[in-house]
Amino acid sequence: MTSPILFNEEQRFSQKIFRIVLLSISALFIYAFVQQVIFHQPFGRRPMSDIGLISALAFLVLINALFYSMKLITTIDKDAITVKFYPFHFFPKRFEWSQLSDVIVRQYNPLKEFGGWGLRGFGKRSVMTVSGTWLIEVVFVNNQSLLIGTCKPEEVKEALAISGFVKSGSTTP
Repeated sequence: MTSPILFNEEQRFSQKIFRIVLLSISALFIYAFVQQVIFHQPFGRRPMSDIGLISALAFLVLINALFYSMKLITTIDKDAITVKFYPFHFFPKRFEWSQLSDVIVRQYNPLKEFGGWGLRGFGKRSVMTVSGTWLIEVVFVNNQSLLIGTCKPEEVKEALAISGFVKSGSTTP
């Protein structure tokens, strides 16, 4: 049984420019599909085959569904920090305090440090972010780390303090 939840956050992928670009490309393919497949008017000077157009549109629908369903769920309780990056994780990943050597709340630049947002792995560091410029850096006893994006750094710090995990100097303002 888990202890009471001290912090819970659910973030969705919210980069507006990316959504606009993705929806614009999708709208273009929908228009091409309607013109070529429904009205039998070739789209463009060198039109794609109907099968190719249908396949591209199906792929874009899947990509849209993926990005609109993505969410990062982070929970902190008295015993652990739990994270789930839907739809990539079927089950939440729970890390007991005994597995961790430190937890640092810090600001970061997602483009400079990791090349953007999302699910990334770099050797001993794994990253799960969907928006914002704050993260929870979870350092394991084996020196590997997991960086989890957050939009609520003050609430995370408060939950860590209540949990009793906070070590001297482990959070940054």
